[in-house]
Amino acid sequence: MFGIKDLLLNILIIIIGILIYYSIKIEQRFQKLIIGLISVTATVACMIFPFTIVPGNIYDLRSIPILLGFLYGGYEVGLADLLAALLYRYGLGGYGFYTALYSAIALVGLTVFFVPLYQTLNRKRRILTAMAIAFSTSLLIALIGYYRIHELVPDSKENILVFFAGFCFLHVLAMWVSVHLIENMRENKAMEIEMQKAEKLHVLGELAASIAHEIRNPMTVVRGFVQLLCSREVSEEDKRYMKLIIDELDRAEEIINDYLSLTKPQIEKAETFDVVEHVRHIANVLSSCAKPRNVEIEMKGDSSCSLTTNQVRFSQVLVNLMKNGIEAMTKGGTLQVFVCRKDEHVIIEIIDTGVGMTRDEINRLGTPFYSTKEKGTGLGLMASYRIVQLMNGKIQVDSEKGKGTCFSIILPQSSRKEI
Repeated sequence: MFGIKDLLLNILIIIIGILIYYSIKIEQRFQKLIIGLISVTATVACMIFPFTIVPGNIYDLRSIPILLGFLYGGYEVGLADLLAALLYRYGLGGYGFYTALYSAIALVGLTVFFVPLYQTLNRKRRILTAMAIAFSTSLLIALIGYYRIHELVPDSKENILVFFAGFCFLHVLAMWVSVHLIENMRENKAMEIEMQKAEKLHVLGELAASIAHEIRNPMTVVRGFVQLLCSREVSEEDKRYMKLIIDELDRAEEIINDYLSLTKPQIEKAETFDVVEHVRHIANVLSSCAKPRNVEIEMKGDSSCSLTTNQVRFSQVLVNLMKNGIEAMTKGGTLQVFVCRKDEHVIIEIIDTGVGMTRDEINRLGTPFYSTKEKGTGLGLMASYRIVQLMNGKIQVDSEKGKGTCFSIILPQSSRKEI
């Protein structure tokens, strides 16, 4: 099957590019740039090793790195790949450039719809979608190519059909291998990050458990004596100083409680409760914190939602996330809370219109001592991540700087794992 060995070499080039990207450590702000450089290099490298049936017509797997650039790097990366391919093809000359141009227009049309949708799909649907796009693209190229070549070489119909059948098959195969490899690499990287977080949480939890109770005892004594002094006749200035001492002691107590939440809570019985009613109760409790900041709490929920888990720990997560949302809206606004059920999971979305976060800030959420607040310790959010993880759930964050943030708590309706 002539020409297939050159196209197999193209597959190897694409795989090498993927392995290079996932083998180097890249800062978040440079990720698109690196994806663009690697995919453009892979695109041009594929075109350096093509197969030519008729002079002026060259065939390769350049569309695979271009499609991957669109799907995983976005419009900017995909268009940069496409422009590089067209410029290189134009430099090679021949009327086959117009075939490349028509194919490029069709490729953009296919990907414009799928790029925003692609990241919302699960792994299996991503693979199937990418393979479908690759097949559609290769089939279009094959049809245009067959029409042109058959006019020039009418006696080679059988060989041309064999080549284009292999051409389409290898496109689908290359896309399947590439996306499968990328998804595996992404999952491994996410698992590695989760393991690092879990290890940090474990170390911090052990430290918290060993010192927190010892610190609490002298703090309780100090607070008691300060309160006793406040009951005596002292000057207003001294009372103000004593109030500051008590406030700071209370703040230290909150920090210690957050530390203790990082350790695995004692085994407690799970109970079934109505999520909507419980979230509404938490919203009412936090209204006293929201009103002074000109923040309104708006809640909507599915009446059929229920959870079987530890209610106290669930409340702790809600309070932490809702309070963060309120504090993020420095100029006031509306904190929206939505509760719904999807399949066997309950989803609670907490949406604010506050300062928002960059992708780098989102990636650092839940790590020790990181907070976007000026006086925050990050321990409350860290504890929330830990509790949700113990409930076999997860927290997803979607945010845009200057527009607001959406925290999504996703929990199984019945948590078998007691916490």
